[in-house]
Amino acid sequence: MPSSQEPRTQYPANAPGSAHDDHVRAVLGVRGDSLPPVERAWLQKYRDHLAGALFMPFCAFYHEAVNPLEDISHVVSVLEILDPSEHSSSDGLLCRAIDEGGKVLEVPLMELEVDPQSPNFALIEDYWYWAWNGRRAGKAAGW
Repeated sequence: MPSSQEPRTQYPANAPGSAHDDHVRAVLGVRGDSLPPVERAWLQKYRDHLAGALFMPFCAFYHEAVNPLEDISHVVSVLEILDPSEHSSSDGLLCRAIDEGGKVLEVPLMELEVDPQSPNFALIEDYWYWAWNGRRAGKAAGW
């Protein structure tokens, strides 16, 4: 399983014509070749979309970084996507989940891995694509 520090698949950031780009643009209601930056207003819009589209609760894997070389994998049940106005936008969207021991966690949605057979898989992957590439673009731009 991939580490939360590494992308699952490398996609060219904002590649025109990419299916992920098309899905993200449709969710956010934008046109053109570039995607909007991962900022609070866009996160709110994406959160609102996911809140209405995801089947909740859903199971996912959360890979908690113990150190730079080691992750601990948890099976979690995701209960809700949190309002981005209530936390820092640097981690993108956060979700409330319960791990296998009953501990309530708040984890970045982009750090969850959903089974490809899940009806939520494509929705989470499209969000992940936008958030991951936006984070990379932001680091390259110095923010």
